[in-house]
Amino acid sequence: MADLYGDWKGSYALLPRYLQALKTTNPGTVVKFAYKVGGPSNVRVFDRVFWAFGPSIRGFEHCRPILTVDGTHLYGKYKGVLLIAIGVDANDQIYPLAFAIVDCESIDTWGWFMDCIRKHVTQREGICVISDRHVGIMTAMSKVGGGWTEPQAFHRFCTRHQASNINTKFKSNELKLAFLSTACAAQRKRFNKGMQKIGSINPSAKMDPGPDDGTILHLQSTHRSQAIWEGEELKPLTLRGHMKAFKAFKVPEAVLTYVNNTQFRGITRFCYVPLDADLITALVERWRQETHTFHLPFGEATVTLQDVAMLFGLRISGRPVTGSTGPLLLLQLWSWERVSIGRPDIVRSRVPRQAGVAYPLGSQVLTGLDPLGCKWLRVQRGFKDHRLWLVVIRDLLDKMVELQFVWQPYTPSVVQHLSPICVQDQAEWTVIAPLICFEMVEWHFPNRCTRQFGWQQMIPEMGNTCTRLHGISRKGDWSGNYETMHQESIAKWENRMSNIVEPGLPFCGLTNFEDEYFEWYNAITRRIITPLSQTVNDDYEDHHYYYPTAADFQILTQTSMVTYNTTQEMISNMPDDIPLAQYAMIEKMRNMSLNSLVNTGQGHLINYQEPRPPSPPRYDFRHLAHRQQVMTQETEEAESSQRTRKKGKKRN
Repeated sequence: MADLYGDWKGSYALLPRYLQALKTTNPGTVVKFAYKVGGPSNVRVFDRVFWAFGPSIRGFEHCRPILTVDGTHLYGKYKGVLLIAIGVDANDQIYPLAFAIVDCESIDTWGWFMDCIRKHVTQREGICVISDRHVGIMTAMSKVGGGWTEPQAFHRFCTRHQASNINTKFKSNELKLAFLSTACAAQRKRFNKGMQKIGSINPSAKMDPGPDDGTILHLQSTHRSQAIWEGEELKPLTLRGHMKAFKAFKVPEAVLTYVNNTQFRGITRFCYVPLDADLITALVERWRQETHTFHLPFGEATVTLQDVAMLFGLRISGRPVTGSTGPLLLLQLWSWERVSIGRPDIVRSRVPRQAGVAYPLGSQVLTGLDPLGCKWLRVQRGFKDHRLWLVVIRDLLDKMVELQFVWQPYTPSVVQHLSPICVQDQAEWTVIAPLICFEMVEWHFPNRCTRQFGWQQMIPEMGNTCTRLHGISRKGDWSGNYETMHQESIAKWENRMSNIVEPGLPFCGLTNFEDEYFEWYNAITRRIITPLSQTVNDDYEDHHYYYPTAADFQILTQTSMVTYNTTQEMISNMPDDIPLAQYAMIEKMRNMSLNSLVNTGQGHLINYQEPRPPSPPRYDFRHLAHRQQVMTQETEEAESSQRTRKKGKKRN
């Protein structure tokens, strides 16, 4: 065989002559050799070679802007790896473009191969490079100045490799075929259908916004968030309110005395406050009637009776009274007080400040007379495009971190300046009871949001909610007897003091994401509302906005976590003879993924502990006092000596 075809050593010796012949017969062909120089006589030894045929280089200008790169092992005597780059022509057929023979797949060899393609084969911009997740390819694609970063090129992962990984992890050929079918879907409807099929085969293989456990949020299939995730473009809700009639309303002085006696002075201060339909709609999309709470990324929260008393100055105990100042205004003030997202700026009142009167809570709140909600009577909301703002604020709530939510805004320093009515019924703030407004009934479940009262949150018991009442519409006229209709709920309200949430352990201010409650909550909640990145159309101008959403950041978080774990393992098992440049590159990738997780508040996923600031130095104050005494004594002696010298000069 060696006599007929030659041996391996002879074949490699003929490689330069063979490639030179290709360059001669194929004008424009590029060949780049790399050698190692070593040994006692400094002999050049073959290291790697790159080549691309001239006709292929010229023809790629007319192909699709797609480039697929991969490597395959050589099984000859000297082993090695063949790196290949192929394109796709207009007929969707593969188009061989560039090749290289290297000793192994590494950061160095893949970086050299991609550099050769950029320098000698194509300088087209906007190329989509498809590959597996090899660290060498990912490093070459992210190298600044290498010509492969966005927008010069875009890096995507090969679905065939992903399907192979899915089959390896989940051991299911059916799941693999469902993934390939979904990945090739060209319509959103077919993609969503494929994702549902993947979830039905194996829920853990699907990127699902939740809930993983549907026993709590059992109405998810009909919830507004489900339609949003499936791609339906829903407009902001149309809000019903009757406050515009009171825009210029002022309580006459003759009536104000009686209003004060009935303890309704606080509510009369709310004349006309415009409602933010986008903010309220985004909150409604997080409201769950199964739990009567808002589901936020870090736990449940709701409007409690404490908020009613503090913001409106209304008594909790007594006969029920209703009026035109309704739940929508309360919800908006609750959000402005607790959530930093969508919060407007407070502007100074047009009414001149009274001489000798202090305004510790702002110029709107009269100390000792008004509830806290009065500070939001004059606000300035920043410019917002009504077509885009709902999408933006919905996604900001998806990305919200706990530091953007105030669990306990009603601190003693704030409460001491409010009307005494605000704290008169604080014993009833934590009752579990139904709240009735005409034909509507909503349950008050403070046991699901005990952090709002300064206690640690435990896994709550599921309350009994009536879904029939949520189907009632307030459209049209209804002349029923509400007292008869809600007789059972009224009886429970009157007996409310027998069902009070007992105080728990103190809440430190930030949730521990490793405790039992958060593990339970993360499984039963809807984690994301906004679907994957979308292009929002601007009607005023003929262009589109690309808006990355929380779902994209979740994928980025997962990618950063995998990158960190992989690079950390590589560093732990790194051989001693690894080149310093390669080690530095791996360490840089590890640090970049670590910073990405920590800066986005996801450091707990890799058990990252925030470094504690250095303790302040301890001083011996007795020593400082003694030192100060000595310095004072020395100063006095110097001054006395100076005065003595001056007197001596005058005598002379």
